[in-house]
Amino acid sequence: SMPKLCSGLVHLSPDFSRRIPVSLFLSFFLLNAAYCNNLRILDSDPDSHVSVPCDPAVVGERGCKINPLNGWYEKSLYNDDFPIDHPAVSPPIDGSPYGMHVSVDKSGYIFSWQAGVAQIGPINTIPSQRKQGFVYIGLQSEAYIQSFAGDCVQFLRSYNEPTAALYNYLSPLLCHVRVKNLPKTQGPDGYYYLYGDAARNSTERVLRASGSAAAGGRTYPFTIAAVADLGQTVNSTATRDRIVAGRAELLLFPGDLSYADAYAYDSPDRINYNGTHQRRWDAYVTLMEPLLSAVPAVYAAGNHEIEAGWNGCVICGTCDPPTHGFGPGNPCFQSFNYRFPNPRTRGWGDMSESSLYHGVDYGPIHVISLNNYIPFGPGSEQYAWFLGHVAAVDRSRTPWLIVQFHAAPYHTYYAHYKEMECFMSFYEPLFLAYSVDLVLGGHVHAYERTHPVYKYQRNGCAPVYLSIGDGGNVEGPYRNYVDEPVSAGPLGNVTYCHLLEPALRAAAPDEWGPPYQRQAHPPSCGTISWQTAPPPAAAGGPG
Repeated sequence: SMPKLCSGLVHLSPDFSRRIPVSLFLSFFLLNAAYCNNLRILDSDPDSHVSVPCDPAVVGERGCKINPLNGWYEKSLYNDDFPIDHPAVSPPIDGSPYGMHVSVDKSGYIFSWQAGVAQIGPINTIPSQRKQGFVYIGLQSEAYIQSFAGDCVQFLRSYNEPTAALYNYLSPLLCHVRVKNLPKTQGPDGYYYLYGDAARNSTERVLRASGSAAAGGRTYPFTIAAVADLGQTVNSTATRDRIVAGRAELLLFPGDLSYADAYAYDSPDRINYNGTHQRRWDAYVTLMEPLLSAVPAVYAAGNHEIEAGWNGCVICGTCDPPTHGFGPGNPCFQSFNYRFPNPRTRGWGDMSESSLYHGVDYGPIHVISLNNYIPFGPGSEQYAWFLGHVAAVDRSRTPWLIVQFHAAPYHTYYAHYKEMECFMSFYEPLFLAYSVDLVLGGHVHAYERTHPVYKYQRNGCAPVYLSIGDGGNVEGPYRNYVDEPVSAGPLGNVTYCHLLEPALRAAAPDEWGPPYQRQAHPPSCGTISWQTAPPPAAAGGPG
C-alpha cells in the first residue's frame, strides 16, 4: 500500500518494501516547521496536483507579499537567524565542551563535539597541540560502564585577499570518538553519556539509539526523522523540537546545515554570500545540540556546505590547484568534513573526494549518501563506487534501501526545477534496477512527495521521492511554482518552463540551473527530458 499522509507523518505499511516480503512497520517523521505552506501532495491524481495558497496566518502578512523588484515572495515570518550573540547560539567561553552531534558509523557511532573558543584574526598557522577526547557511556544515569577515546583536531580558514585575511578563522578543537560494541540492550531512555577531555566534561546527555540497530539488528516499529536545509532560525528550532518530541531513532539529513556561507567574512550578522562566516558553524552546533546529541544521524553534503564564495571557483574539482579563492589548504566542504565525519572518513578532517559519499547499515535500513556537487557520471570515482556498493547491499539483512543526496530531482517549484536532469540520467535507471525504496532530497525549500515514479511516469517498482528542504533556514520557504507566472518584476508574466526549455533545446548550458550545478553538468550530459537525442547509456550496472 502507499504512504498515507496524516499530521506530518508518513506511515510505511508492511508491504511497502515491494520486493522484500517481510513484516515491518516504519514511520517516517517528515517533521516540517510550523510555517510550511503551499503543501503540494502529488498522489491524488498522477496528472494533477493540490496547492495550498499562501496563508498570512501561517507565514505572516509579509510572507504573502510579492517583491515588485523581482517577482518573488518576501521572506516569511520567523525566518531570520538568531543574532550571533543570542544565548541560543552562543557557545561557552570557559572552554567547556559543546555542540555534541552523533553520526552513524559502521557497526557503531561517531561522537563529535567542539571545545575551546574559535579565534578570528590574521592567523596563518595551526597550533601543534595534541589533545584527546573521551566518551563515557552507561545504561543508567551517572553509572558509566564503558569509555572510549579519540582525537581532537583544528583547521584554519584563511583568505588570500589582504583585507579579508584579517578575518581568518582558527576553529575550536573538533573532537571525534568512534564508539563500537555498545550493549545491545540500552536503558529505558537510551544510553547515558558524558563527553569531554581529561580536565572537563559535559553535563550528562542521553542518546536515543540502539546497540542492536548499530550491529544490524532489526526491531519494529522503527522511527526515522528526515530533514534538510535546516539553518538556525526560530523556525529551525521548531523543526528541531518536533523531531526530539517525536522520539526518532535515526535522523537522515541530505544537506544544507548551518547556512554559514550566507554571511560576510567580516560579520556573522550581515548576509551577503561573500566568503562565509565560520562562527555561524559554531552557532549552529550549539543551537542543534538538543537534537543532534540525542538522535544519531546520517548526512549528505549540500550546496551550502561547498563554501567557495570568495572570488573563487564555485564547484570542487574545477580548479587546479583547488584553493577555491581561499588560502592554501581550504578545499570545498572543509568546514563540513572537519565537523561531520562519516563511515568512509579515513582521518578527522579527511578532505578526499571519497569522503563525500558513503553507505551504512542501521537497523533494517541501508542508507546511501551521494554528492551531486562533485563529479558523479560514468568515469568518476563516485559513480564507480556506487555501482559496486549498491550491488553488494544485502537486502535480507537490510530490506529497506534509502538513497539521499541534496538536490531533489522531482518537485514542482520554480527554483531548481529540473536541475538534476543530468544526474538522474545516470542514476535513475540504477535506482530502479536495484529496487531503491525511497530517495530523499532537499535544496527546494518545501515538502513534496511523489508516487513511485520512473522518468516522470508512475511505476510501482520505482522509488518514492521526498523533497524535505523545508527545515526552516534563513532563506525561507519557496512559494513560486513552476506552472504559475511570476506576478511582477523583470521576468514579467513568464514561467520558468518558458524561460528554460528553449534554452535547453538550443543546448545553451549557461541557462542550466545555478552556476555551481552547471559545472557538474557539462553541456554534453544527457537528460531525461528537454533534449533532441537520447541520453548516453550509463556504463556498468545491471541490464
